[in-house]
Amino acid sequence: MQWVTREHLHMDRVATPWLIQRFIDPDAEFLFLPFAPPHAVPDGAIAFGIPGVGLGAHDETGSAFSKVMRHYGVANPALERLAEILESGILFAHARLGRGEASPPLPRIEGAGLDVISLGMGHLALDDTDNLVRSRLIYDALYEYCRAAIYLENNPQIAAIRPPEQWAYVRAALREAV
Repeated sequence: MQWVTREHLHMDRVATPWLIQRFIDPDAEFLFLPFAPPHAVPDGAIAFGIPGVGLGAHDETGSAFSKVMRHYGVANPALERLAEILESGILFAHARLGRGEASPPLPRIEGAGLDVISLGMGHLALDDTDNLVRSRLIYDALYEYCRAAIYLENNPQIAAIRPPEQWAYVRAALREAV
């Protein structure tokens, strides 16, 4: 299936293709339209992260990532937590750029980190396709971070184990759960 979004990818429009390829459409192909309107979506392509489409850009109903999750019925606590971090990163980016609310809610620290890593990746990558390829590892790692956080919340006794033994224990538990 072909999926289409605007060029010059940043957080939401990098995380969403990762979500699509990892949990919805492993054979997804991505096309990038010019950032500025008009956005002529090719016939048969699924548009996301574009203002005015059903799986549109982030707004008061959430990020494109969370819209795709809801639309395709992806129910996964770690992905829901990742969506919270992503949306927090979007709030942080808007505050950094002087857009949005005058006093936005304090973002999760992970969201602020994701914003700056995404900015750096945008500068490092050769183009949007390269950005998707290079960023895959970042979102794989963030997903595992979310899975581990949920595991630790559900197993508080593990907090008594000191790192690095704790890390090895959690890593083994997460691999076993896959």
